[in-house]
Formats: sequence, C-alpha cells, structure tokens
Amino acid sequence: MNKKIAIVVALTTLLTMTGGLTVEKVFAAGKIESNTSGGEETGSGNSSGGSGGIQTPVVPTNNVQPKKVIITQVTPSKAVISPGEEFSLTYRIENISGGRIDGLSLKLVGVEGKPGLDGFTAVGTTNEIYAGSIAYNDIKEVTIKLVSDPALKTGVYNFVTSVTYSQFGAEQEEISKISGITLRSVPDISVNGVEAFQNQGGNTLTGTLVNDSKVKVKNVKVKAKIGNDTYEYSAGTIDAESDGVFEISINPVDVDTQGEIDVTYEDANGNKYSAKGNCMVKPIVMEETDISSDKVKKSGKIMSFLKKLFRVGI
Repeated sequence: MNKKIAIVVALTTLLTMTGGLTVEKVFAAGKIESNTSGGEETGSGNSSGGSGGIQTPVVPTNNVQPKKVIITQVTPSKAVISPGEEFSLTYRIENISGGRIDGLSLKLVGVEGKPGLDGFTAVGTTNEIYAGSIAYNDIKEVTIKLVSDPALKTGVYNFVTSVTYSQFGAEQEEISKISGITLRSVPDISVNGVEAFQNQGGNTLTGTLVNDSKVKVKNVKVKAKIGNDTYEYSAGTIDAESDGVFEISINPVDVDTQGEIDVTYEDANGNKYSAKGNCMVKPIVMEETDISSDKVKKSGKIMSFLKKLFRVGI
C-alpha cells in the first residue's frame, strides 16, 4: 500500500514540473496562452507575488496588438513646389481602435537617405506637433508647414513621419509613414517697362519680358489689345534668369487708351504658363513747328481766296 502511494506522489510531481516548463516555452515564443493551473490569462501584466507564479515576458507591442491609429492620407498644399517656396503637409489620422486615443503627436523625423530634415525647415513651429486626443472612431488632421532651401536640387524627397500615442494609460505606441513631395522649378515671367512712343506714321509699343526663374522658356508669345485692335508678337525662347524684349507697331489713338498685355509661354515639358501687364497709349501730339506751318498754309489759302474774290492785285 505504501509503495502505491509513493508511486502516485512521484507521478504527480513529474507532471507538475513538465507542465511548468511547457508554459514558459510558449511565452518565450511570444504567444499568449492560459495558465493551465490557475485558469487565468497571463497575456497582460506581470505576476506579482506567489512563490509558484509565472512572470509574463515583455513582448514588443506591435507583435501583440493591431495598430490603433493609421495615416490614411497625406496632402501637400501645392501640386508643384519650387525650391525655396513655403508649403505645408496635412496628415489625415484615423482612430481605428476601440476607444479614445490620447497623447497624439506627429513628428517629421527626417528626409529619407539624409541626416534629419536636411534642406528643409519647419515654419512657425518645430518638426513635432502635439495633436492631443482622438475620440473613438474619429479623424484628426495635423498640418505642418515647411520651407525648402532655395539651392536645393529638384527631384523627389520622401519624409519619414512618426506618430506616437497612448491608450487607457498604457505605454506609448508608435507608427511611421513615408510620404513624398516633388520639387520642380517653375518658370516665372514678369512684364516690365511697357510703354508706347510715337514714330513716323504711328506708335510703337515696347516692353521687357523678365525670366526670374532657373528654367528656360519657349514659345513665348505676346498679345496686346488696345481699344478695338489686337496685335501679336513672337518672342521665341528666353533663357533662365534672362530678359527678352518685344516691339509692336500699333495704330494711333485719338484719346488716352488703356492697353492690356497677355504673355503665354511653356517650359521644357510643354507645361503652359501666362503673365499679364498693361499700359497707357496716348494720342499723337503734333509738334509746334508742324502746327505753325499748318497755320501759315491755312492763312495763305484764305488770303489767296480773298484776293480772287475782290480781284485785288489783278
């Protein structure tokens, strides 16, 4: 009888030790299982107290829980951004968890492949914005303003963005997002110094076309509308950071007339742009010598007529 009792005790002890080793190996693999001896889940928190308790290992949050927030859209303020130009990025963040999200913060970590935000500077704030909280099943938009270095090369730049948050007082969690912009130099022509001056038989309209950009432009065309008349002029191409001129012969006007100048041009890719200007065209004023000569001619004709009428000197 005593031998039977001793065998039963030995088998029970062996089974208990084997069960303990199995549970520890499951947790070490990063899985969540129930404690076979206590009937309680051990996937949240650490056991505290009890000589026989099993301590839950620390598992990376992203491997255990699904994401609670996601960035669904990143919208730049401009379709085309030029080097040195201010712009903004608006991030649309959605709460897809089962409750309120707190401590939401968005940070531009840096430009992919570069140290930090090399070539870009946050405007009006730092590169990190605290956004507060997002209610359950709600959306929040966070906007950050930036400006690029005017000397920055054109091309695609990808921003590495980090969003951190917490929920129910738990440890902070983090997601990341990569979003890109395209820097492209845009041609910019201004119309300067437009004026009309008199020449023999009419007026000439002139002006300067200033290309302040770093892009060569082509198919530059000038259209001038003065009163009921429309005139056109082809200026061809204008190199980057260069000037072009136009000179158009126009008809004389009887009164001061407002003129409108429309300039159209293209970049190397055929994208079309336009610029506007205006001017005032004044009527031709005859010089005093011309006026005096006309008066003499008219007075001579009158005297000749009177002499013929009264036969004076005949």
